[in-house]
This record gives sequence, C-alpha cells and structure tokens, in this order.
Amino acid sequence: MTEAEKAQAIYAARREEQMERYHRDALMLAEKLLDRAAELGATTDEFEEAVRYIQAWTHEVMALQPPTMKFIRRKQRFLLQKGKEELENMPVHGVWPDKTVEGGVRG
Repeated sequence: MTEAEKAQAIYAARREEQMERYHRDALMLAEKLLDRAAELGATTDEFEEAVRYIQAWTHEVMALQPPTMKFIRRKQRFLLQKGKEELENMPVHGVWPDKTVEGGVRG
C-alpha cells in the first residue's frame, strides 16, 4: 500500500467515524425533541410547525454569518469564468472595418 493509499484510507476511516458520530448525535437530539413534544402534548401538526420554525431559524442564522473563504474563492472563480465567457461572446462595438484607418480611428 502506497503512502497516498494509506492517507486515503485514514481519511476515509476518520470521515466515516465523524459521520457516524454526527448521525448518532442528530438521532439523540431528534429523540429528545420528540420526547419533549410528547411530554408537552404536542400534536403532529404542532411538531411539524416547530420543525419548520427551527429550519427557518437555522437558514436565517446561516445567512447572517460571514461567508467562508472557500465560498468566496469558489464565487470568485465562478465570476471570473463567467466574465471571460461574456467577453468572448460580446460583440465588438464601434468597429467599422470598411471605414477605419490605421490606429483604429474612423475616417
């Protein structure tokens, strides 16, 4: 096994462990939320409304946080590529081949 393969195997194992822990923690939280809703006598509709509220709140909080450098770099690359494509496809204005003289000045 090469060093690169070892590194990939270690990364994959860590990633799998992290995902298992994340799902386990998320499952535990979900169970606690369901238990608490049952203790409060919440209906299914009320619980679903509470979940929608949590999702909306989460999206709002995420929108207020500053973007990460990874996001900024990706957006910059996208805009640069889009700008290049627009420049390549942009019609050339002000060029009259039959009426131009040397230096590009119209006669």
